[in-house]
Amino acid sequence: MPVLYQPNRPPEYAHLPYDVIKEVRKSIKEYGLQASFTMNLLQVIGESYVLTPLDWKSILRLVLSAAQYSVWFSEYRELVQVQVMDNLTAGTAIGLDELMGEGHYATGIAQAGLSRNVLTQATGLALRALRRVPDCGKRESSFASIRQGPQEPYIQFLDRLQTAIQRQIDSSEAAELLLFQLAIENANTDCRRAIDPIRNQVKTLNDLIRACQNVGSEQHKADMLAAALAQQLVVARAATKCFSCGQEGHVKKDCPKVRRTRTRRAGKTTCSIMPSLSKGIQTGQSTP
Repeated sequence: MPVLYQPNRPPEYAHLPYDVIKEVRKSIKEYGLQASFTMNLLQVIGESYVLTPLDWKSILRLVLSAAQYSVWFSEYRELVQVQVMDNLTAGTAIGLDELMGEGHYATGIAQAGLSRNVLTQATGLALRALRRVPDCGKRESSFASIRQGPQEPYIQFLDRLQTAIQRQIDSSEAAELLLFQLAIENANTDCRRAIDPIRNQVKTLNDLIRACQNVGSEQHKADMLAAALAQQLVVARAATKCFSCGQEGHVKKDCPKVRRTRTRRAGKTTCSIMPSLSKGIQTGQSTP
């Protein structure tokens, strides 16, 4: 039951619509817990409602298997312990019992009286812990082994890669660096061909997405075919051997040596005709 805040009134509990929980269960069943749609749906729920630790426990008991819930709870407690130490360092008075919903804060009413900052931290930690829960029946793969398929859209590859990195890397800064690096290195041949010419210029994932957005389209296929034909033509020309000079890259009729020879012969013919014409003029006779 999320917390409702109203002016000049104490916080109140309200029932979370059952349709919301039903939609989460449906998404997990059809797409899997770690699917982008499912995780985004849970993210929206966490942002749309002020949820307590008890709310998260209740919701996840309904939508996860017993084993998945056990993993989530263990991961959540571990993240809470780290957060409590960070709070102490920052001078923030938010302890383990508040974030776990234990001790004096074990009931929903007690948790409803917690500050918004506490509940915001709890929601963020609950969602982070969820990313560490494996899908049932799916083998966990290292993010480094995720590569773009030959026909896979680049945006779909990025989605798989980002999901795996977020689940396996805690540091958001390190996760961003790894995502950007592997988005280039693990792309397929066609996307690498589109990225390589501008690799030193791209700064963000959006730059990479724009570079690869037309890969696989009919226009891209036509461009690739034209480039391949042009390359074959260059190779064919390079392999052509002149029968006159023996050099490669041209045929006899285009041979520079042949053209020079023809020019010299034409010059000699002109010179041989000119004396005859001159002699005919001097004697008053025309040349036959």
